[in-house]
Amino acid sequence: MGFWNWIKSLFKPKPITAGDIVENKEKDPPWYSAAKKYEGKKETDSKFAAIMVPLWKKLFNRSIGTIATSSAAWCGLGMAAALYWGGQSWQKGGEMAKAWQNYGIAIDWRKDGIPKGAIVQINHSKCGSSSSNHVAQANGDCSASDLLKKGATLDLYGANQQNAWKVSTYSVGEVCAVRWPPNYPKPPKIEKSSGCSSGSRDNESTR
Repeated sequence: MGFWNWIKSLFKPKPITAGDIVENKEKDPPWYSAAKKYEGKKETDSKFAAIMVPLWKKLFNRSIGTIATSSAAWCGLGMAAALYWGGQSWQKGGEMAKAWQNYGIAIDWRKDGIPKGAIVQINHSKCGSSSSNHVAQANGDCSASDLLKKGATLDLYGANQQNAWKVSTYSVGEVCAVRWPPNYPKPPKIEKSSGCSSGSRDNESTR
């Protein structure tokens, strides 16, 4: 290696590895941390809308004047915004929640569990249906053994949960797909649940 190449190598950023994630378990994924800054914000909040509305155009090339819309619920916009703010790619067509079943790389949650920050696409009635879809991110680490228990629930943090960006509890039976950003190291298998679920399923609607 030449002298100048050696000098340059000293300033080259070290790539993030799965090992780094293991060593820094207390550090949340950047897209999760970015979204958490807006926890509790509602679609009726004019200042929050001023931040979110322009993202319809920037992320999805859609000209929509409000956060909420009957044809494209803002859970998809919220998920894309979180990833964008966290320096990750987002799902093409992700303004429709169902599209997130194809995002990034798959996590075999029945075997490896669901890590905090994982993108979880659910359906309130039947996976594959064009209606009743929702997308949010895991609010904690969930082991496969806990997820496979009868009546298991998990907490998801996302937009359009009672028309706000908040944590809600869903039945594991509604999970259709669990995905992870393609350019961010996938965490190792979740051996022990932490902050996975706060209890019984919430009775709330998502658009």
